[in-house]
Amino acid sequence: MENQLIRKEGNNYFSLWYFERYMATTETLFFKEHLTKGEQWETTSHGNKILYSVTDKRDTLLLGTLYKNVVMIRGDIYFEEKPWLTTYHGYAEGIGEIYNFKPSPESRRYVDVELNLLKHSQE
Repeated sequence: MENQLIRKEGNNYFSLWYFERYMATTETLFFKEHLTKGEQWETTSHGNKILYSVTDKRDTLLLGTLYKNVVMIRGDIYFEEKPWLTTYHGYAEGIGEIYNFKPSPESRRYVDVELNLLKHSQE
């Protein structure tokens, strides 16, 4: 699955997610601004629940580049109402996604992890 920002509505950010299993794309609410640590929201994609949680908020985060106002998000994806996959994302204000961690859904083993540190410059 791959997500890409397609629109912002108020404090909500939406993306198109493509799921190979369904060979289809759906619009999904993947990020909300101005939430505090511990807050959650739920959305659905192809009839499956995705529960997002704010796991951390930081004034700064160093990942090769110093990012300001970073929000860390955990996404728990359910397939047929059972836990299926957990992803982790980091978003920096004014930049967007700077980090994502997605275990391979096929094996669910961390040896098949997709880890992306997205390079951005921040003045």
